[in-house]
Amino acid sequence: MIAGAKEVDSMTTGEKIAALRREAALSQEALADRLGISRQAVSKWEADQAVPTMDNLMELSRIFGVSVDSLLRPDSELPTRDDVQGETAGGNGAPPQSPGLSKRAKGCILVLVILLCAGAVCNAVTLVWLGRLQREVGRLQREVDAIPRGSSTIYVPTPSIAENAEELGEMADVRVDYALAASDPTQLSLQISAMPREVDADETAQFSIQGGAHSMTVDAVYENGYYTGGALLPLADCVSIYLLLHKDGTTRNLLVKSLTELENQFGLDVALEFNEGSGLHWSAGQGSGLTGRLVIKIASHGAPPTVYPVSGRVVLYVNGKEYDSVPVDDITARKDEWLDPEIVGYATMYYYVDLPWKKINAPVEQVTWGVELIDSLGRVMQYEI
Repeated sequence: MIAGAKEVDSMTTGEKIAALRREAALSQEALADRLGISRQAVSKWEADQAVPTMDNLMELSRIFGVSVDSLLRPDSELPTRDDVQGETAGGNGAPPQSPGLSKRAKGCILVLVILLCAGAVCNAVTLVWLGRLQREVGRLQREVDAIPRGSSTIYVPTPSIAENAEELGEMADVRVDYALAASDPTQLSLQISAMPREVDADETAQFSIQGGAHSMTVDAVYENGYYTGGALLPLADCVSIYLLLHKDGTTRNLLVKSLTELENQFGLDVALEFNEGSGLHWSAGQGSGLTGRLVIKIASHGAPPTVYPVSGRVVLYVNGKEYDSVPVDDITARKDEWLDPEIVGYATMYYYVDLPWKKINAPVEQVTWGVELIDSLGRVMQYEI
């Protein structure tokens, strides 16, 4: 943690997900089913051992009826949900159809209602956007008129014309550079530059950064229209960055950027396959077996790779408990090859293991197996089949 950083007393993303799930009367398993993921993944979110991907955050936002921003912001209060009205006797909230109308008449009426509703919605959206545009023009004009002649108290940067300008929100320009720290590769090093669309020279600024269960604030320096700062925090799958602008006891909280799937970027891609005739089998009267040659394909990004395997083993499980294992000797012997300067771009290596388990005293349905790897960051990763 760099100098000037301090912990933020706030509700984590995991705590918010747990509270909203309980409010919706959903179990972890029920929420996982709706998201199409495992219950263990939901449990890790709520324990702040992992953070949902942006796709999952958007789906959680839809399920709970809250914004993604309110789930991510460390200083945001716990969102609440409106009471859901019970279904009517018709099952869809619509009044019962008149028994005197034919199916064709009912269909025509339904189409007409849909068209009228669509037209009303389009008109309402148009009026809302016109109103917002008029208010924004009026606001900008009032701010310009309020600037004392010869003063530069309020500075309005040129709006971004990048393709992703809409995604920048209240920011005119943003740049976030990140990498694993050279001194400690389990830490993520961040360098942040952010230009708000509005800047008040009397404001003081900080960056608020949340990654997994860790939150911190760091001072920001204003120079040439940008607030800049740096931070060092433990590697997490998702990191959210906010710019806090303080003046006269009030704070403007602006989202700078959300970084997602960082553990994948600084992780390994592993694929497992058997040579023909190899694998888990059952022999009548002989029990089950796991034999033949296993091919392990491991890939890592970078030149040279940022993360690479240093050791590994193939593990056999019976009834969910470890039964035996064999080392992947090639990984230990060849770990220096990952740092070979000849490796460029996307590095991929293959390892081969001959499996010895010809007879296992258990039914085949009780037998599972997997590969356990230790990477250059000291992380233990398991790939169970």
